[in-house]
Amino acid sequence: MTASPHPEVTSDPSRSRKGGTRVGAALLKLVLGPDPDRQMNLKITLGGQLGYVATLLLDLYGMQVGLVDPRHGWPMLALIVSAMLLFYLFLRLGWSKHLRDPAMTMPQMLGAIVLSAMGYSISQEAHPVLLVPVCVTVAYSVFALRGRAVVVVQGFTMLVFALTSAYKCATEPLYYRPDTELHMLGLLLAIVVMLTWSGSQIADLRARQRRQREELAQMLTRIEELATHDTLTGLYNRRHMNSLLAHHVERAQRHGIALTLAILDLDHFKQVNDTHGHGVGDEVLKTFARAAQAHLGGNDTVARWGGEEFLLLSTASPQEVLDRLEQLRLDLTDIPAAAEVPTLRVSYSAGLALYQNHELIGHTIERADQALYEAKAAGRAQSRLAPASVAAAAQSPQSSSTSVHPSPSASETPIAKRNRSPLDVLNDKDAPLADAAPARLGWLLGHDPKQRLWVARSLLSALPYVFGVFSLAYSTQTGHLTPAAALTMALGLILTPTLLYGAIRSGWTQRLADPAITMAQVLVAGTWTLAMYAVGGPVRGALLITTVLILTVAACNMSPRKGWLACLYLLVIQTILTFVLPMVQPEGFLAVVERFNWIMMVLNLPAVMMMGVQLGKLRSRLKQQREQLKEAVARLSELATYDELTGLSNRTYMTEMLAHYARRHAQCGEEFTLALIDLDHFKRVNDCYGHNVGDEVLKAFAHQAGETLRHIDVISRWGGEEFLILCPQTTPEQALIGLERLRQVFSVVEVSHSVPNLRASFSAGLSAPLEGESIESTLARVDAALYDAKHGGRNRTCLRQVGGLAGTLISAQ
Repeated sequence: MTASPHPEVTSDPSRSRKGGTRVGAALLKLVLGPDPDRQMNLKITLGGQLGYVATLLLDLYGMQVGLVDPRHGWPMLALIVSAMLLFYLFLRLGWSKHLRDPAMTMPQMLGAIVLSAMGYSISQEAHPVLLVPVCVTVAYSVFALRGRAVVVVQGFTMLVFALTSAYKCATEPLYYRPDTELHMLGLLLAIVVMLTWSGSQIADLRARQRRQREELAQMLTRIEELATHDTLTGLYNRRHMNSLLAHHVERAQRHGIALTLAILDLDHFKQVNDTHGHGVGDEVLKTFARAAQAHLGGNDTVARWGGEEFLLLSTASPQEVLDRLEQLRLDLTDIPAAAEVPTLRVSYSAGLALYQNHELIGHTIERADQALYEAKAAGRAQSRLAPASVAAAAQSPQSSSTSVHPSPSASETPIAKRNRSPLDVLNDKDAPLADAAPARLGWLLGHDPKQRLWVARSLLSALPYVFGVFSLAYSTQTGHLTPAAALTMALGLILTPTLLYGAIRSGWTQRLADPAITMAQVLVAGTWTLAMYAVGGPVRGALLITTVLILTVAACNMSPRKGWLACLYLLVIQTILTFVLPMVQPEGFLAVVERFNWIMMVLNLPAVMMMGVQLGKLRSRLKQQREQLKEAVARLSELATYDELTGLSNRTYMTEMLAHYARRHAQCGEEFTLALIDLDHFKRVNDCYGHNVGDEVLKAFAHQAGETLRHIDVISRWGGEEFLILCPQTTPEQALIGLERLRQVFSVVEVSHSVPNLRASFSAGLSAPLEGESIESTLARVDAALYDAKHGGRNRTCLRQVGGLAGTLISAQ
């Protein structure tokens, strides 16, 4: 077998496809231009010019079948092509970019109306159906334009067609009879008014989308603030500092940037709380936070780490951080810590550690914590630098990105879901208002907001039936319909919308999947419209514009799928009439005119449904925004209500609850008891075992409190290792029993997986509000009761009686 002297040539299909793609992209760029914004405007314009193309084809068809005089048809065709090129060039060359509307939406619509009016004036027998593309243009105007621009387009439409009709009535009365033209102008005006109402629905959708977008942005801003900032001091919180630590560790490993950590602890802060109360303690924390933000450097970040402890993250060297901390300590000696106690000053101890490459950031914090412990043991009010870690170099690089203190998941904190109260009902925005004003026209539309919308839509949808009755009267007057037949059809036109209104107004349709029975109304109205077309006489072409109105209503109120089904139904009925009517009554229905009308409907009704597709996308975006808004509200509620570490209610939520129950106590005398709990020697736990173990103890207490106390009791983390419990409808003696049960159980349970033998206890003070007493005064007495319990030896509960006497229930440690 002899080999061929010519090598075999093979083609690569993928290479051909890639080459075709590149050619297509180059052509698309040539047509639309390189500017993305201009490309979008040109795509919209070219899509809108499909209507010009449809008018051009109809013009050619009209000249071919003799409906349009070629002396007028060819200039009309030239104007259409010129308008298309003019608008395209304006956008493609960028001439319109300095206009308020670079897409030139209104000029294009006005141009389409002028061209439709010119087609209306040259189409003679087929001119009534030329109102269909006019109504499509008006329908698009209420979708694409806003406010005054819509009114301008509608007013311009009526003016142009009124002048055109008047001129043609004077020059060609054979085809443009004054009574017929007046009837069609009235029909056009009514349709424009109806489309305006549909436009108001679209405007309402856009306004809702804008409001939801603004609310979502506000929610996200608030969520970011709550997720990253401590509500009391305004500093970054522990959650956000963990994120910053991970980010700076990565930078330090990649670029060798220095990373210094310092833990700051306010000296004798518990003594401030015990002596002056928690209100003064809060002022001390805020004073220190403001001073730290004002005096530390721009490359320093301070966060509230827990209770009276703060974490400083700096990219400066340890010596620079030591100098800054010393200057801050000196400045604090001149600043009153609290306005209520002018002589009170703040001091702090600090432990510093330099992050070493590939060291676990948790180990760096532990070294800083150990340095802090040394500073406190040496007499407080000083700073210590931790020595370098010998084991740091042995750490795995991959492990350095591990989170220091991961936030508890929802499954770890089921307590977060138990603290519910009447306040949640009061804050429910969906709850009906008892004093809402009665709705106007309640006898006609009903009182339910949704039902009122459905009934109003039903009444407005009855307007096509009104048009039909007037058309029947006109057809009877011109002799195209007998009085008996007209009366029979008029009764049907009156009865149909009446039955539909009654079904919706009575509430009978609320058991259906679509209580507004929109699809049924659209199909029935479309059937009646095409039935009227068959008997409409000289205005039957104009009656087709009612189908535009019906489909616009469908597009505004139904899903795109159902809207397309309604469109297909109307086109099928119109197709049947197009071929049947000329065969049944050839003298009254010219085949060329019916085909012209049919082509006009086929080209324009799908254009209306394209608007429905855009509305469907708008509704989808609204639904998506609603879901995002719900998620944002839920997240905001969680951040504003629950403590991140323990899952208990936070101080902000408890403050709202206290105000709520204080009002109920003042208004109806409802009893409640407050208990303030402080974990005994918690600082010792942090100092000896580290903050990780301290966090485990806090979570263990939160879990045990949720398991032991009643479901209606509201438990909150009040600050650091302190917890406030609100016991509704409970006397102090009853609350004391529950607290004692909790104290006894908590003292024997395991509180740390890391240190299994570790046990913890708490001291508690409780009391109930006096008649006419402010909640602040009640809290002060509860705080005093806690002070009694701690000074009585801790691990006990102390009750301040209503009369101010102290009674103590003591249990041995």
